[in-house]
Amino acid sequence: MSVDDIKASAEAARAAIDAARTATQGAMGDAQDLAQDAAARGWEGVARTVMAAQSSLEAVASSLGTAHDAADGAATAAGEMSSQMSPPEIASRAGAVISQVDQATSAVDSASGSVGEAYIYAQQVEADRLIAVVASVADSLGTARQTTEAAKTTAATEQQEAANWGK
Repeated sequence: MSVDDIKASAEAARAAIDAARTATQGAMGDAQDLAQDAAARGWEGVARTVMAAQSSLEAVASSLGTAHDAADGAATAAGEMSSQMSPPEIASRAGAVISQVDQATSAVDSASGSVGEAYIYAQQVEADRLIAVVASVADSLGTARQTTEAAKTTAATEQQEAANWGK
């Protein structure tokens, strides 16, 4: 592992979270369209259920905003690292990256819970289009989770190597 690996993995985590945010925004738009269409047709129960899905997607978006901020902090901390630093400095900075990535992971996990709720609502009204876009959001959250875990592993490995260097 290297300082550059930490930077790359932190950037990848931020990019995956941003992709999940984009997917969520699209799903929210679809949910809004479907809710309005159902309401226009007088399908009050369907409209309420789709609006509940939209509300769950809004919670996903909020959690992903928190995840983005933390991933941005991790990328910033990683960007401040250099191969010219002493091993204790590298270990300390890697610790900062790990802390930010842990916050991002926690927020992604929260988003995953909310997307599960949205999926249940979409299934209740048998809205295939909404089911598909919510499933896409869930997939993107899975990718975001994997990349945050990879970023943590990369930073933790470098932190351990730096802390043990010369001993």
